[in-house]
Amino acid sequence: MISKQVISLIFILPLLIPVVNSLEIQEENEERSILLKLKKEFGIDPSFLKSWSSDTSHHCNWEGIQCDAAGSVSGILFRFMNIKERVPGFICDLKNLTEIDLIGNLIPGKFPLPILNCSKLQFLDLSINQFVGKIPNDIDRLLNLRVLNLGYNQFSGDIPSSIGNLQFLRILSLLTNRFNGSFPPEIGNLSNLEFLGMAYNKFLPSKIPDEFSKMTKVRNFWMQEINLFGKIPYWIGNFSNMDRLSLSTNNLSGKIPENLFLMKNLKIMDLYENKLSGEIPREIECLNMEGIDLSTNELTGSIPEGIGKLRNLTRLAMDRNRLTGEIPTSIGLLPLLTNIQLFTNNLSGELPKELGLHSKLEGSYRKYLQIVLVYQI
Repeated sequence: MISKQVISLIFILPLLIPVVNSLEIQEENEERSILLKLKKEFGIDPSFLKSWSSDTSHHCNWEGIQCDAAGSVSGILFRFMNIKERVPGFICDLKNLTEIDLIGNLIPGKFPLPILNCSKLQFLDLSINQFVGKIPNDIDRLLNLRVLNLGYNQFSGDIPSSIGNLQFLRILSLLTNRFNGSFPPEIGNLSNLEFLGMAYNKFLPSKIPDEFSKMTKVRNFWMQEINLFGKIPYWIGNFSNMDRLSLSTNNLSGKIPENLFLMKNLKIMDLYENKLSGEIPREIECLNMEGIDLSTNELTGSIPEGIGKLRNLTRLAMDRNRLTGEIPTSIGLLPLLTNIQLFTNNLSGELPKELGLHSKLEGSYRKYLQIVLVYQI
């Protein structure tokens, strides 16, 4: 026999379906209303978002909007829309937001604190705007963030230590701001970080914190022109995934760690405009290398013969050092080399005949190198 519970469900279910449908419709209408209000508050030019309408088409099909599998708004992508108004306080009334992308606008003011209420947010891009002031100390309220891009604004002050609590963060970009305080060693707690971009800021003088050695997944280590001093830590050479290392235009000193030239995946090494001294490491096994710039340092000794093993090398700059000896013949055999700068050294001997025969040097580099060498002999 059919139980009383089953019989009850048979009668109740048909009554529940309209209720569920009604709630879904209500949620859709609420999201649509919030989006239209958001467009108005942002003052978005009518030439953008032409697909938006209060009475036609589903809002998940609107330009700049992403929805999840359940049909709820999960992403706002208002890129390069000439927005000049502040971020509205109700933006997180869209309760399922995982992505906010406002790159390339003219949004003014301090960091938009209402965004901290978007508890599900995984992707936040506020780059290329006109934000000022400090990053809020409670930035770690966005615990699910994978991407945080605040680059190309006018943020200033210190980087809060709480940023080190964003344990899922894979991309952290603070490039080209006006940070003039310190950056915390707690950034080293970001063990899932793959991109660290802090370049072009006026931080207080600092060494590279040893705590950063824990970020073993880093692929791009971009700390150019941020007032670093001291030695390049040996542990950087242990970052096996790294493909770009940029520490140029700082006050780094001491020798180049030998293991930097043993990094199998490294493609770009920019160490120019520092105070690095000693010889360039002899053992070279970074066979994926595409660009090396060691110019404007205090390096001595000869150019390593092993440079000729780097068959993918397109750019080699070692100018403005104190290098001696001859240019290795093997460099002339590099098939992809298009840019070589070795001027203002103490090099001697003849220019390798092979140089420029196996690759197309830009401009008249061969002729220029010849003149420089003759001048220096």
